[in-house]
Amino acid sequence: MTQASGPLAAYRVLDLTDARGILCGKILADLGADVVRVEPPAGNPARREGPFAGEAPDAERSLHWWAYAENCRSLVADLGTLEGVARVRDLARRADFLLESFSPGYLDGLGLGWEALHRDHPRLILTSISPFGHTGPYRDWKGPDLIVQAMSGMMFHLGDGDRPPVRIGVPQAYLQAAGQAAVGTLVAHHWREQTGEGQWVEVSAQVAMMWAMMSETGLPSLHGYVPFRDGVHARYAGFRRRIIFACADGYVALIASGGAIGAGAMEALTAWMDEEGTAPAFMRERDWRAWDSAHLLASGERGQAELDEVEAA
Repeated sequence: MTQASGPLAAYRVLDLTDARGILCGKILADLGADVVRVEPPAGNPARREGPFAGEAPDAERSLHWWAYAENCRSLVADLGTLEGVARVRDLARRADFLLESFSPGYLDGLGLGWEALHRDHPRLILTSISPFGHTGPYRDWKGPDLIVQAMSGMMFHLGDGDRPPVRIGVPQAYLQAAGQAAVGTLVAHHWREQTGEGQWVEVSAQVAMMWAMMSETGLPSLHGYVPFRDGVHARYAGFRRRIIFACADGYVALIASGGAIGAGAMEALTAWMDEEGTAPAFMRERDWRAWDSAHLLASGERGQAELDEVEAA
């Protein structure tokens, strides 16, 4: 799909986010929107995130920036000056969406908050990404990835039970937040198409990370089971599954799962093991598409034994 043919091809996005919201603009750009990133004079902080082409730090050679800025345009506006603020306000009047990830209240202080923008342009959709939302007791708290992961409850499940919690190995909080921001923005766009009204979409990274835990938040109430840190294992679909395996040059994360979701991966793994002469007969002969969670649950205790056997192989 090209930008010209995407469902958002007729719309312009003014993106004021830093690295915390950069995925949101990327998603909208991939859907065809004309995304214009507004950068400070020193450039978007995401330009200084590695890895870098040539392995030398350079704001113009950040692979991170290249990946997330694909299909986007850029311009410079200094919000520390009256001229910069006026330029952004003028651009907002001609945009369909505005994305931002400043601290709550910052844009209000510049005259670029929701009320001012909505008054200027009632159809505009404003999407705000922040650590803990624009209301509530944590509104003004700083929230780097580690803090947001901890405050969401996600870290309660990660690590060994007899040690302190750990965070997910790569930053996740603001990728989750930006992804949810894109979804919220599209929902607001659907509403605008029906009513002609713009909306303010507020996204809390803490809540986005809670949502990423999916069913785990409901397990205590629904099943009386409280998930716990279990090292390299995880409880998934009723079974204890190993998810981290040691390799010759490090570790790999893998869930042994068949059915529609995992059969392809298990077939490829079995084929590779067979080439190396390490695939046991039961793996070569197994119908991985039939070996799904329903099969394991129906097998009772034997289901866990089958899982253990595959993981040991």
